[in-house]
Amino acid sequence: MNESLLERLALRLRPSVRQKEGMERSGLMLDLTTLLIMLPLSVAGLIWLVAWTELSVFRQSWLILAVIFGLLALFDHYTFELRLRLTRSLFAQADGSLEPFVSWAGALMLGPATLWMVVIYRSISRLHQLRRESSIDLRWGIVRGYFQELAFALLGSLAGLSVYQALGGGYPLPDLEWSTIGVALAASLVHVLVAVVLIIPFAQRLLEIMTMSAVDFVATPGAMLGFLLLGINMSYV
Repeated sequence: MNESLLERLALRLRPSVRQKEGMERSGLMLDLTTLLIMLPLSVAGLIWLVAWTELSVFRQSWLILAVIFGLLALFDHYTFELRLRLTRSLFAQADGSLEPFVSWAGALMLGPATLWMVVIYRSISRLHQLRRESSIDLRWGIVRGYFQELAFALLGSLAGLSVYQALGGGYPLPDLEWSTIGVALAASLVHVLVAVVLIIPFAQRLLEIMTMSAVDFVATPGAMLGFLLLGINMSYV
């Protein structure tokens, strides 16, 4: 079987996957290749955030940032679930919370500095998950999920804030006039669209796995794509 450069890098990162077969191997490879894509994107997001952060915000608004951090932890515990039936006995599940709503509202209030609360909270949360999880496969899934979340949160939010400032938006929202709300909505739309673009490589590979597999899937590729897009955007509805 011909392997792409990304797949070869994934197997160098975790050679034991070569011993797996069928859907198990495909699922593990999906985690690894997605990780290899999201890692540099999340690093780029962190560099962008460092370059754009105003340290004065931490001194002047530390109490508000602390409240936002607490709200991130609180809202992260109130989750929703989406399920899609793949086969007669196998279901795909996507979960999420209202945490992105808190981080985006905070970003519109204080600017990019708010996103450091997301980075810190996500890092603590994922490290806690890694310590509790004994399965190596699931540990890799947690690491992939961490960098995927960072890429979505940082690149989506920073792109949205760039549009917000370019259209004349300020921190916090100066008023509730329709023109101001329109600018905030345009920024929010860009935020979501970036997340949609970032999910495309993951969705494309997942659809390829479904198409190539001998498993009798109940879900159509279109339904699967819709499921993925809903999964990443439900938090913003």
